[in-house]
Amino acid sequence: MLVDAREALSRHDWQAAFDAASAASVDSPELEAERADLMAEAAWWLGRLDACIEARERAYRGFDELGDQRRAGLCAVWLWEHHAIGARPSVAQAWLRRAR
Repeated sequence: MLVDAREALSRHDWQAAFDAASAASVDSPELEAERADLMAEAAWWLGRLDACIEARERAYRGFDELGDQRRAGLCAVWLWEHHAIGARPSVAQAWLRRAR
């Protein structure tokens, strides 16, 4: 369940958070977007940038499709940073434009 992932994140137990979010079964688009965002957060702290980006992009799409502009925008800002760190400036700038 996502509650397990959230609790693990609050304890800074990144691997447990990633595992719990990955294993969570969700039944709504809202929870799927949140699940992806939790996975991205945990992957970031585990140093798994590619997994973080993949999950954050899923979260962005989910929040965007739900019309949650604030959370989609936040994901876009994170994706800008992730791609900038990964030395992909063109992709980073595209995400920054989406965030605006």
